Amino acid sequence: MILVGGATGSIGRHLVRELRASGAPFRALVRDEGRGAELGCDFVVGDYDSPVSIEAALEGVDRLFLNAGGAVPSDGAQPMVRQQVGAIKAAVAAGVESIVKVSVWGARRGGKLAEGAHWEIEQHLKAAPVAWSLLQPSGFMQNFVTGAGGLTSPDGLRGPAGDWRVSYIDAYDIARCAAALLTATPPEIGGVHVLTGPEALTQAEIAAKLSAAFGRPVPSRELTAAAMVAELTAQGLPTPFAADIVDLWGAVTGGSLSTTTSAVRDLTGRDPRTFDEFLASRPTLRRPPPHLTPCRRQARSNTARRHARPSAARQITLVATRDSTPPPPRRPIAASPTPDLSPQAPRPTQRRTPLRPDPAAPDAAPGPAHPAVTDDYRRLATAETRPGLGGACFVTAVAIGRVGPHADRSPNRRPAAALSIASGLRTFGQVGRTFKTAI
Repeated sequence: MILVGGATGSIGRHLVRELRASGAPFRALVRDEGRGAELGCDFVVGDYDSPVSIEAALEGVDRLFLNAGGAVPSDGAQPMVRQQVGAIKAAVAAGVESIVKVSVWGARRGGKLAEGAHWEIEQHLKAAPVAWSLLQPSGFMQNFVTGAGGLTSPDGLRGPAGDWRVSYIDAYDIARCAAALLTATPPEIGGVHVLTGPEALTQAEIAAKLSAAFGRPVPSRELTAAAMVAELTAQGLPTPFAADIVDLWGAVTGGSLSTTTSAVRDLTGRDPRTFDEFLASRPTLRRPPPHLTPCRRQARSNTARRHARPSAARQITLVATRDSTPPPPRRPIAASPTPDLSPQAPRPTQRRTPLRPDPAAPDAAPGPAHPAVTDDYRRLATAETRPGLGGACFVTAVAIGRVGPHADRSPNRRPAAALSIASGLRTFGQVGRTFKTAI
């Protein structure tokens, strides 16, 4: 049994697909139960900051994929050191035979941020009585579409001046290498693999490729070290942390990540993806992501609005369940009288139906509704809200029957209409599935 740490991350999601395709038994380790359910595989909820949860997740596991978050602003040691060292100790106590860890290219004693933190973790892993393998990838291609790493801004790409190159790698290829090591028999002992893409690109070359993919120019900005620190601190990063990031970029401009290796092909039998192939594998990149979308106050398009304010997008999650109570009979629709079209006929008074009609009005009286659908049920649709990714709002409700005509006149009309759709799904046998619709 393989335990996949960081299963909902850039590498973990690809690894879950690779292991599922190979038929290898595995379990995903996630921090959020909802995101774990989206993976469509066996998962367990745990957190590296909770040793008890990690010990429970390791029951019956003989191989561990150790992957966690990167460096964060911290006054002392990086939290990842404590988290991953604790996971290694728990794995040894649980009888795990092999650990495959994602590290960083250039990990060294005394290195700044992730470089020094990963070096410490590597030393603990090498001293542990288990078989181990280290994956040391170059920069991620995903950083250019997720905004991670401080590489992008609404004004385009930004980085130090010069024609420095980086052999960026797709997280998909890292996952393929991890899958090969996790399923190897017998497990590898003491392997260190530097993973890179097939080509080393300059920032200007990447900007040209992104421009072709987005269909609009993506400029490349060259900044001094002081300007980079100023921009990072303007984003809310502490000045010492921003300065450390810029120092790491200084090593990159010296060529520390410009070499390409054959490790991906050696482990998987296939070449890694090029940057063009990475962009082609993401059909959602028909328009620039939010961090590359300049949004002006004048003449902002609907697309720019959606990307500029993700919190404006809301969703309602609807779960259809089986209900044995039959729906109420439908009310017969009375035939409309033939209108009098003569010139002498009085013209009817037209009025708009208010969103919140007067309860005393005759047309506001609720008709017969399903016995299980009550006012408490409608309140459930607005009460059970929780924040989602990107500022999205999720409303969770269980459709247990049809919603009567009174639902269309409830103050919160959109959830009521959505619940009507969900309750109707039971008619088509769509029971036990989860549906999402924009509101």
